[in-house]
Amino acid sequence: MPEGPDSVEIEDASSLTMVLLRGAKTSNVAVQLSGVGLGQTVMRGPVLIARATLSEWLYFGTADDVAHAIAELDLAGPTSIVDLSHARARLRLTGPGAASWLQQRSAIDFDNDSFPNQRVTVVQIATVRCEVIRADQGSQRSFIVAFDRTLARWMIDLAGSASPGEPAIHVGAM
Repeated sequence: MPEGPDSVEIEDASSLTMVLLRGAKTSNVAVQLSGVGLGQTVMRGPVLIARATLSEWLYFGTADDVAHAIAELDLAGPTSIVDLSHARARLRLTGPGAASWLQQRSAIDFDNDSFPNQRVTVVQIATVRCEVIRADQGSQRSFIVAFDRTLARWMIDLAGSASPGEPAIHVGAM
């Protein structure tokens, strides 16, 4: 990790399985997941569940943990499950400068007051539609950024570039 008050560590987070679960507001899934508020995330055991839109929940974790968490749900009614693990790339930005890096490339304020831990949003970062999840690691501010895998190389290059005055960036193993 680079040193400094604005440093950022950027790592590949594709080891996390990413599954999209959709359910109509009258479905059993919507009732069971009603405790996950819009724009919020919750941990259910080792699985992170994020709700960025009204009828969609994103599950993140190991493949087995996500499969087990979804298998516990009553999927009756209008429901669909799509594994996005190979379609969506995932990066983890960690460090005191992570929020600043994201803010400089989007229209969202990622400061602690505006975007606290366990929040999720859909936003364009440098014109790329992304899901951004605040998922701190211990005392370190951390964000998971998911986006179309076809843009992975471009986003990794963007992530590794810093303009003068921007946070010190270290790109880990990709």
